[in-house]
Amino acid sequence: MGTDLLTIERGPPAVRASGEIVVSFLPEDLPFIRNVPGVGRVDPETELSTLLRFGDQDLMVTAVGTREDFPLVHDWPPQAGVFFSAEHVRRYAQVVVLGQTVVTNLFPNETDPLGQYVRAVSTCCFSFLPRR
Repeated sequence: MGTDLLTIERGPPAVRASGEIVVSFLPEDLPFIRNVPGVGRVDPETELSTLLRFGDQDLMVTAVGTREDFPLVHDWPPQAGVFFSAEHVRRYAQVVVLGQTVVTNLFPNETDPLGQYVRAVSTCCFSFLPRR
């Protein structure tokens, strides 16, 4: 997952690791973190388990909510298609990037996921971004 990657996470809710109160980072904190000497990029992320559906296929996955810098921060470029852009984030575009394991398990018969629609249960449909 990239070189010199430092991940800072808050502890799980209701788990006591110390006598201190756990405070989450806020979006307003990102400019300050970016200005710390030695920090090259900052990428906020959040995770949740969700059910993805394509046709009659269902798959439980860990969804990562992130921003457009994710592939740069993690040195993890897309193998097909493109990663979403700052414009997609600004417009709250309903697009998704899937890892190869999810593609293999969710799309039968080697269906090309680019341009397809999947549903994240309790969320609207998402489409895949083709190559530019």
